Amino acid sequence: MPEIVHLPLASAELVAVLVDDNGEIAASQLSELWATDVDVELFDLRSGERLDAYGSIRLANRDHGLLLSHDLSVEPSGLQFHLIGTGAQRKRLYELPANVDGLVRAVLFDDGAEVGEFWHSETDARVGGGRSEPAWANQGITEIWPPGPEWLGRYRRIRVARLDSGITLQFIRVGALPLDFALDRSGVYLSEEFDISQFISATPPHQINVKLCLMRGGDRVVIDRPCLVNASGLMRASEHGWQVVDPTEKLSVSEARQHAYRVVLPDGWVKPADLALMEGPVFSCRLWSRPRALGELGGYGTSLEIRTPYNAFEDEDTLVIASVVRDSGILSGVKSEVDGVYRISFRHPLEPGIDHQLVFWNLGGFPEISPVLQVAECLDNEWRLASTRFSRSVHCVGVAYHGTRLGSWWPDEIPFATVADAASAVITASMLKWMHAPIMAPGWIQSVRRLAWQYPAQTLTAWLLDQGLPDGLVYGSIQTELWGTVVREIFSGWSPNAEEAAEVIFELGGVDFDQGDSRAFQLLLRESPLLMGRLIGAWLETTTDLYPESLEKKRQLIDQMRFLIADVPTASPNPYLTEQWHLGNIDCEPQPEILTHEQRIFEEQSKQRELLESSAEAMVVDTTYVDRIIQNVLGTLDYQSLNYTDRNNVETALIAAPLRELLGLRILASL
Repeated sequence: MPEIVHLPLASAELVAVLVDDNGEIAASQLSELWATDVDVELFDLRSGERLDAYGSIRLANRDHGLLLSHDLSVEPSGLQFHLIGTGAQRKRLYELPANVDGLVRAVLFDDGAEVGEFWHSETDARVGGGRSEPAWANQGITEIWPPGPEWLGRYRRIRVARLDSGITLQFIRVGALPLDFALDRSGVYLSEEFDISQFISATPPHQINVKLCLMRGGDRVVIDRPCLVNASGLMRASEHGWQVVDPTEKLSVSEARQHAYRVVLPDGWVKPADLALMEGPVFSCRLWSRPRALGELGGYGTSLEIRTPYNAFEDEDTLVIASVVRDSGILSGVKSEVDGVYRISFRHPLEPGIDHQLVFWNLGGFPEISPVLQVAECLDNEWRLASTRFSRSVHCVGVAYHGTRLGSWWPDEIPFATVADAASAVITASMLKWMHAPIMAPGWIQSVRRLAWQYPAQTLTAWLLDQGLPDGLVYGSIQTELWGTVVREIFSGWSPNAEEAAEVIFELGGVDFDQGDSRAFQLLLRESPLLMGRLIGAWLETTTDLYPESLEKKRQLIDQMRFLIADVPTASPNPYLTEQWHLGNIDCEPQPEILTHEQRIFEEQSKQRELLESSAEAMVVDTTYVDRIIQNVLGTLDYQSLNYTDRNNVETALIAAPLRELLGLRILASL
């Protein structure tokens, strides 16, 4: 039996979130309850339907709700009302019972003037007999002050100037919000400051609807004056209305899933249909027109941007909406108190059980894993535990269930520059992955890159083979696409020498010269064909203790790898003989014929053409564009030296698995 849930009327747009037993968000829904820029609304209380507040109101057999801006009242006075909403969205809700025609005789401003007596906006033209705006009111300049492009969240004023003598300003309203104002010596009216983000239109050209009440002699009139405003940014729906997301702050993947967001693009930008939400180089979704959640993000520390997936120019076609995206799971914070007490805060209540573990880790060291017996107190969304052993020095804290991470917390900047030895490097690399650390964040990436370049074999073993985790911990779900991006970015710019290349290839599974196969090459191709190419190039340069084979034998292996990756067989049935056998013209089934090297090359090139088409389809571009991207990196096998646009193009293209395979084949052919 479905359960009815009553929600508070706190804001005009309400986000309802369903959370499962594990504290994960199962679904969210944005409901628009009332208009924020309308002073008078009428609703059928039974169905919730919005009615024509200025038409002929019939209350027979139906209860109605009259919703007014908080500074309006009704006549007769004394009617009971409820205050709903907060801030600029505050409203008065009058419940009008059925069968009481004419209960409300008038809607009044705070100065006693009737709204319907002089309200003459275009949409409300029926009120007051539909009089047109008098000529004397069609003057003056109304604008946002000061002007100029702005990030959402800035406070601005309304400036009204050049009114003729004898005309006075009675009020200024933005949407349904009244603003105080003052007249300076030059005859310019300037309102109090207000938050433009609460009133800006959703689509460009962006504007804010301003209502002015002007008086001349005994006549007064209310007029609409839309004001253009060039602002951009991201807003998040909350119980207090739309809140601006500061692009310099960190965004959690939980917040991205839980809330509804609205994007305001700069004026004069590219078409919204061409834009996408990009987490680093990873395509997340196309730009949306109605408020919605940001969806599933990876949270490894990259920025979140709105731009075209390809050919975006730096500072021109890129709108950064979060400097860092990170994933702390179910944790919302960890505090170490002076009395040696840890306070671990959760996004949702979590009852500690015997299958939960606490993980304390100093970066570069060995993690301490303990049951939750240390939890001294469990209060709502917080565990309080005494752990004087770690109270002042621990860097990272994790909470696990059966060894799988539920949440973790880390410092904003990584506090180590290197590790003691190779064994520590494996543990450190594996814990960075298990903790879902923001590896790509500005305070982390350089330190992690130093670790990876100093111990490449150990780091790649942990990251690609999932080795090195201490007993009791296991990896949960890892977003493969974004994790591959982490590996590619950390190792971009790294040029291995022959010894380093041989060690990496050996540790990742080595090569089998007899079978013409290499687990290491296959693994590297799956995540980073450019890294694979640099490693193989260094490996070919000279013999090592691990691989003393000759250059010719190594090249033969690479040839065999090309055919293996392209799924080219060593032998293939003759099509003509096979057809004749099926027709009964040949008694014995023909045996496959051994393919020549040239035939296998032809089959491999056919596979490349298939991958080219698949890559173009996955990237939603043409094959010429894919070829151009590949040519950009074949020379250097890296994208560090490319300009901003070309580098973004390559990074984004490498998300497509067919392109990685195609690039790998072309790299092997070039070697």
